[in-house]
Amino acid sequence: MITAQELLSAIFRRKFVIVLVFVAGIICGVACLFVIEPTYTIRMVIAPNPQSNSSDSNRASGAAALLFSSLGSKNSVDPYDLFTQTLASYRLAQLVEKRDGFLQRLYPQRWDAAHGAWRSNDGLIASIRRKIYGALGRPLSETPTVWDLRERIEKLLVITEIKKTAFREISVELADRQLGLDLLTKLHDEADELVRQDQKERTTAYLGYLESTIDTVTNSDNRKALTDLISENQRTMLLINAPQPFAAQVIDPPVASVTPTNPSLVKIILIFAGLGLVAGVFLALSIEWRGILERRETEAWSQRSAPHSSAA
Repeated sequence: MITAQELLSAIFRRKFVIVLVFVAGIICGVACLFVIEPTYTIRMVIAPNPQSNSSDSNRASGAAALLFSSLGSKNSVDPYDLFTQTLASYRLAQLVEKRDGFLQRLYPQRWDAAHGAWRSNDGLIASIRRKIYGALGRPLSETPTVWDLRERIEKLLVITEIKKTAFREISVELADRQLGLDLLTKLHDEADELVRQDQKERTTAYLGYLESTIDTVTNSDNRKALTDLISENQRTMLLINAPQPFAAQVIDPPVASVTPTNPSLVKIILIFAGLGLVAGVFLALSIEWRGILERRETEAWSQRSAPHSSAA
């Protein structure tokens, strides 16, 4: 068995090999910084609109609240929760693509601006992937689709809770700073508008139901409760139609980092320096391994032959 002393001696004898490979690792890390495309972090901070996110049941009181809970709220889902879920939805991707054409900007290498058409993806990996999926009965589109855009947005978006509050930081990491700014702005505006329209449709339908029901109610307490509910839903309609963000208000508008945040210079250098050090030690031990074994055999032979020499 090789002892620790033998390993340390071998490392010391081949220290120049280790240093050489270590330096080569650092050089490779620096070279990677010129090969890897730098990306920037674009972030914004949002918070729920306190007026639109207070439920009707919380605003109602007494008999109205009791009747509200028994009827079931048509607006019981928190608009803020709807907003965050809508950010990575297919219909939002469909909307921003139709209005702003983000597919072309997110896949610039596939878009031929001169001819106004998508380039065919004829790469080896792409061809193999298409054949495999085709054989499985799941043919792939040769050009990016809205579903691809939805998946790309879902992968890009990072939503972080801020200090256990309702505040959320939404961030993306892209090579194009302006694209990131435009993307976050559009996603917020369009998602908020989708939630607004959904809430408007539900509230309108609920109001119609309440107004048609009140004429059939004879009990004075129930009529008053229904009247209060109608008033609360009319108030909700006023909030929906207000010229301001409905579900999520912007606390800190989208802003992009001035310098690239990825790849990190320190992280890349440390990774490649560590790999270089490990590779250098491994190479040094590989070179010395045979010599260590030969020396061990020589020592063992000397020890075996020593008693015979003494006897003679």
